[in-house]
Amino acid sequence: MKKLLFVMLAVMVASVAFAGWTFDSRFVNYNVDTLEHTFVGEISGTKRVCSMPHGVVLDENGKVWVGLYGSYGAHDGVHEFDYKGATSYYRPVYVYNSDGTIHKSISVFQMADGSLDTLHSQSPINGANRGMGKDADGNILVSSWSTLYRFDPETFECTGRFIPATLGSLTDAVHDPVTGFYMVGHVASNKPLHILDENLDYFGAAIDTVPSLQRSIEIKSVDDGMDLFVGGIYPGRLYKYHSPDLEFDKFVIEDTLGNYTVTEQDTSGNDIEVNYTFWASCLDWMPDGMLLGGVIRTDQYNSPKAGTWQIFDVEADEFVGEFGTPYFPEEIDWENIPDGATNSPRGATFVDANTVYI
Repeated sequence: MKKLLFVMLAVMVASVAFAGWTFDSRFVNYNVDTLEHTFVGEISGTKRVCSMPHGVVLDENGKVWVGLYGSYGAHDGVHEFDYKGATSYYRPVYVYNSDGTIHKSISVFQMADGSLDTLHSQSPINGANRGMGKDADGNILVSSWSTLYRFDPETFECTGRFIPATLGSLTDAVHDPVTGFYMVGHVASNKPLHILDENLDYFGAAIDTVPSLQRSIEIKSVDDGMDLFVGGIYPGRLYKYHSPDLEFDKFVIEDTLGNYTVTEQDTSGNDIEVNYTFWASCLDWMPDGMLLGGVIRTDQYNSPKAGTWQIFDVEADEFVGEFGTPYFPEEIDWENIPDGATNSPRGATFVDANTVYI
């Protein structure tokens, strides 16, 4: 699967609801070598080692937190260290000021019990970022490979950590302010969706096995309980689950949303109806209650919506808007990526109803 290795964070500004989203500016361009984002040495044949943002969250102080799938950075000016006889590299989460400069790089931090944890390439429990979120108290949720961390945005202290019994890549995490529960799933199919308590300790399974590969989940409180939305890919589905009571009742699948039909031409020029589904590789609530989904682009799946950001109404089960400029060159032109180009979206965070970082 081809994708931009340095996907920039962009600000899209909306003029009217559901439409009118336009590119505003590049917030961080990882294609530009800087002292902050460059490893001094060779890794996999390149010196550019910050790439593939897999999560972005705006905290209550206006700082922008970014987790990268491909990232090697520095801690106290050092990039590498010995870990059990092997060379390991720091893999930080970056916190940016509003002007795009780095405010803080987080890779070594203290746990609540006084012990230290480190995000690094040889870690048995963490490493490449898989997603980010924010709880109702403004804490930042970081899914780093098989570990979920919770950070205080004021002190940058780690206030909680969850490591599943069976290790594996995690989705981004969500939080229910009513029960205080957190939920996080696995990227791989046929794995459980975990419920965690306010301390990020394991409480139970929200779902025993999720049927597809996914990277993102979202929840919504409703009159008769809670709805859960899972962005399934391989196969592409937007699953809707429901639980009457999260504390006592597991989620049961109710529907698959985002199915649509497009008129295309076959090889003989005849019009045919082709069915497509919503391959959402990331899901985020918009301020107006719509669900923003980033549609994955793969060599196997080239739908009319591939590589775009889709605005979706979960109540009406329909697409109501979109933005982004899909960019699928056979050979990536690293130096001339168009403004607002999108390829494989991996997360969004809203400043207000009119501004979003992607």
